[in-house]
Amino acid sequence: MIKKTLLYCYVLLTIGTIHTSCKRPQAKQEPANHTPTLSGEWIQVSPTHPRRLIFMDNGKFAMFIGQDKHYTLQISGTYATRRDSLKTKATEQLEKKDDKTTVKTELDNVLFENATYHLKDDKLFLKYTTYPADAPVETNIVWQRVLPRG
Repeated sequence: MIKKTLLYCYVLLTIGTIHTSCKRPQAKQEPANHTPTLSGEWIQVSPTHPRRLIFMDNGKFAMFIGQDKHYTLQISGTYATRRDSLKTKATEQLEKKDDKTTVKTELDNVLFENATYHLKDDKLFLKYTTYPADAPVETNIVWQRVLPRG
């Protein structure tokens, strides 16, 4: 009886060892909010309002509207991603007036509503909802990554 029990234990132990040693190693999954490829500086050139968008590794963003370093409007806040979804919350706006004064306004709104994105060849394709008149409109913007100068 003891030999039979030991045989069952040995068989179960062997099967358990074989089962666990034959498993494929699982690929490392990044946390949902970790987006190293989205981080960085992006530009979207428009004939009327050039824009620059910076996503930082700490979950913050800043968008500058205007010519190069002479922006007229800066919007900053926080962002998070999950799969292809981009959630942005604008928390502050700095507006430069003609008389060179800057007006600071606290915000609490979404910058890109219902936004999704994908990255391809140093381009950020952003799709979100805008409300230009009386109905929502799907808006698409392509941003070009600003590569570091070497």
